Amino acid sequence: MDKQLLTKFYAQRFYPFLKKESGKDITQTLTELMQIIQGSGNLEGFLSHPSFTIYEKVKLIFKSFGKNIDEETRRILYVLIKNNHVMFLRQIIEEIEKISQVKKGIENVEVKSALRLSEEQKTILQKKISVILDKEILPTFIVEEELIAGFVIKIKGHIIDTSIRSSIEKLRDKFAICC
Repeated sequence: MDKQLLTKFYAQRFYPFLKKESGKDITQTLTELMQIIQGSGNLEGFLSHPSFTIYEKVKLIFKSFGKNIDEETRRILYVLIKNNHVMFLRQIIEEIEKISQVKKGIENVEVKSALRLSEEQKTILQKKISVILDKEILPTFIVEEELIAGFVIKIKGHIIDTSIRSSIEKLRDKFAICC
């Protein structure tokens, strides 16, 4: 199975279990565990090594983290260990966050600018885009000097290009057609 399809599959299956009655976010616990696992080459190697049984891997994780992980997190980890997919935990968490954003109505927006924007400029631009879309956004800011000036904003596959580079290319295309 394709890695991207696999991580989406797990994210969709795990998402309903991510909020406990206590309100604690299991995604945060999974992220912390992922950082520990990936930060320890030995642990990551152990979990992906075919010589060790599922029982040995699960036992080590549960013994190591003990009461720090709840039952739902244990179940999620068990499924990933059993299927030898612990190494995809980071991508699964990223997919879970995407699902969460969609459920909350948050829109991912990519904003490219010719110059690095100050925090104040980013905040102003974020608010303006949010008002135009009438929803909360999660912007990603990228500096692309080739734009010369202006912005290129990507929202759900749509592109709003106000850059000087784009204007120059349009003028060049007009002159190429008429002359």
